Amino acid sequence: MRAIASILVLISHSAHKASQYSTNPMYWYKVKGIGVDLFFIVSGFILCYITYDKVKNPFHFLRARILRIMPLYWVLTIFALVIYFILPDKVNSSGGETNIYASFFILPTKDNLLITNGWTLRYTVLFYVIYSIGLFFSIKNRNLIIALILIILFSSGLFLNPKNIYLNYITSGYLFEFFLGILIFYIHKNIKMGQTYGLILIFLSGAIVVFLKQMEISSGYRIIDNGITSFFFFLGMLAVEPFFQKHKNSQISKLMTEIGNSSYSLYLFHPFILVLTSLILQKFHLTNFGYFFILNLMLSSIIGGYICYFFIEKPLIKFTKAKLNSGNNTNKLKRFQINNVT
Repeated sequence: MRAIASILVLISHSAHKASQYSTNPMYWYKVKGIGVDLFFIVSGFILCYITYDKVKNPFHFLRARILRIMPLYWVLTIFALVIYFILPDKVNSSGGETNIYASFFILPTKDNLLITNGWTLRYTVLFYVIYSIGLFFSIKNRNLIIALILIILFSSGLFLNPKNIYLNYITSGYLFEFFLGILIFYIHKNIKMGQTYGLILIFLSGAIVVFLKQMEISSGYRIIDNGITSFFFFLGMLAVEPFFQKHKNSQISKLMTEIGNSSYSLYLFHPFILVLTSLILQKFHLTNFGYFFILNLMLSSIIGGYICYFFIEKPLIKFTKAKLNSGNNTNKLKRFQINNVT
């Protein structure tokens, strides 16, 4: 699912980059942005999955989640800042002001971030904070509490429509998509859906979103247009999981697994690769070959994302895990010493 979400994002951005060079053959492709909504729903599901029936320290949980996503983001933001000082026109080439301070702290802003995609991390971190609050409650009730907080905040934003940028942020409709991920987890946990029904959900949700996007029919609410269809698509994919398990050793399955593993690096790093690849193809006068241009953008981004994952993200994960384990061991030693003294 992470691979599918990241590829959907990549297709949209590659098509947009091609349009900047006036060679976009994918003008007909209008299923844009839905990869992000899918990512949010997957995040809601995954947090339930990794914490289900487990006692979690809220502070340790939040620290671990922040250390999982922020180090890579900061490394790439510093890289983007260097490029911004040297070649400012190559950062946020679509236009608009760039806010350096907000970029590092992923603060709500009307300006661009150094890494444009970083705006989604604001909502991911907000969800982590809300989820960590839920961990103060009992295992039985915590996800219900988390779901209620998400719905109350989302509903407040829907009815009040706050103009303040920070109030608008903490009552965003995207919170509803994290709730949908939690809902999917409990549906999947308690209802055994057959693979036939799963396939029906996959094809129906796919057909509906393509039809609505191509016909430019919209409810005016992204969480309905993208969120609900992503909800049913993800639910259908979970139902056909036995099929994927059966073929997990196939080359396609292995490839998608690796893309999924490197999806965070791919998501953050591909804007750099899109710019670099476009400049190289322009230098060799290859930008007029539309689909060839887009295919090269996508392939180079996937390869670049995996290189970033292998050489930067994985070492950072290893380093932060070592620090976390070291801290936990120190706490255990202190508790042991206090107990012995007592």
